[in-house]
Amino acid sequence: MNATATQQPVPVQMKPSQWSGVAYWGALGAATFMASLDNLVVTMALPHVQQQFSTSLQGLTWAINAYTLPFAIFMLAAVIIGDRWGRRRVFAVGVILFGLGSVVAASAPNYEFFVAARAIQGVGGAFIVPLALTLLISSVSTAQRPLVIAILSGIQGLGIALGPFAGGLIISMSHWNWIFWINVPISIIVLALTLFIRPQRSHTSGVLPLVSLVLLSIGLLGTAGAALAFSSGTRWTFLWLVVAVGGLGAGVVNVLRKDQPALPAALFRSRGFVRTNITALLVTAGIFGVVFVLTQYLQVAMNYSPLQAGLATLPWTLLPAISAPLAGMAAPRTGIRPLIVLSTILQIFGLGWFLLTIHPEAPYLLLLPGMVMAGLGMGVFFALITGQAVSFASRSMEGVATGINTSIREAGVLIGVAGVGAAFVLGGGGETPQEFQVGLPSALIASITLLLIGLAGSIVTPREPDPSESLDDTPPPTV
Repeated sequence: MNATATQQPVPVQMKPSQWSGVAYWGALGAATFMASLDNLVVTMALPHVQQQFSTSLQGLTWAINAYTLPFAIFMLAAVIIGDRWGRRRVFAVGVILFGLGSVVAASAPNYEFFVAARAIQGVGGAFIVPLALTLLISSVSTAQRPLVIAILSGIQGLGIALGPFAGGLIISMSHWNWIFWINVPISIIVLALTLFIRPQRSHTSGVLPLVSLVLLSIGLLGTAGAALAFSSGTRWTFLWLVVAVGGLGAGVVNVLRKDQPALPAALFRSRGFVRTNITALLVTAGIFGVVFVLTQYLQVAMNYSPLQAGLATLPWTLLPAISAPLAGMAAPRTGIRPLIVLSTILQIFGLGWFLLTIHPEAPYLLLLPGMVMAGLGMGVFFALITGQAVSFASRSMEGVATGINTSIREAGVLIGVAGVGAAFVLGGGGETPQEFQVGLPSALIASITLLLIGLAGSIVTPREPDPSESLDDTPPPTV
């Protein structure tokens, strides 16, 4: 018999360096997914949270806003803090804060503790997401960086999109607070895997833009407060608006007057960069604002269980896994802007379909086309919007541009939940099935309006940087 015929297959063995690479990606990818998932995982638990803590429908918005506000703001400073005190160390602190916030949220004795815990989670998530990206980018060649950005952006987008389904699945099997308890063992595993991450520190000494961050934080807080006060019909609305306009206006002026590493003025003088981020803000606000209302509508008005509601939204949340990579492959041939315009139109049509068809007795198949259109559009949009923003930045500002765009999208979630939630209440929405049916059209119209303005912004965004706005392209710091 031929000797080669009797040879046994040799098992494939991974080298220690390969195992280290798997652990490296595992830690950073899992942490990014976990932090992104918690943006909207709580949406399926909102009726249970409201019942347990006896809070108002308007007050429920803080279950999400308390997370997205610090997430949006502290993300801008995370890279600078990591450069100063070590990226791996600050990433690990973020994981610890996230796990601690999860423990407090799961065991909160009242709604105030719960909101505070969500804020702690938001700070932790703000450290996790940008530093995971920075750690991964610094570990690969320049040619591989676009792929790494696309993969990690996809993980982040998938985590946000799967939040409602994951929340519904967990609640169907246990108490709602397990959507937070489950983060604890994941955080411990990620902390253990961070031992495989090589310590990194930039040779640059960035300065934290504390004044800008404080002013922008006040402005975003004022925006959320104004929406809540307006929907409640209180007399504090005008005061909150003054705080919002004053904080955001002063923050922007401070950014433009002082060139800071985390908020470089040169980027904000680029029309393409500014218009791309305005589009990102509005489209994100429109799509996630309606998710906040619609996931509750499925449970309250249509009598779906949390698991049924999560399954119902799967076409919306899973289709991005198909449309996002397809958009990435098509973009080099078509350009990014046409695909962003198309994706926004698809989302408008999806929400328009809901506006025309949804009612408590509607069969699920009638809602499916809206889910498909919104899901396809969302996947294309979030796969490409960061890349478009980065295309208007110099090489040395790519990381900063990515962080700013991600922060603005998080701010969009906050503004959308507050604004669309306010439109729902002002349109007659409330806590009963009948009130949900009355208020939903106003919420959908508000979301469609935000998307239409975002569509206009995407149309007027230039295809490529204006040579007259060229940025100083200094070499990136050695890591």
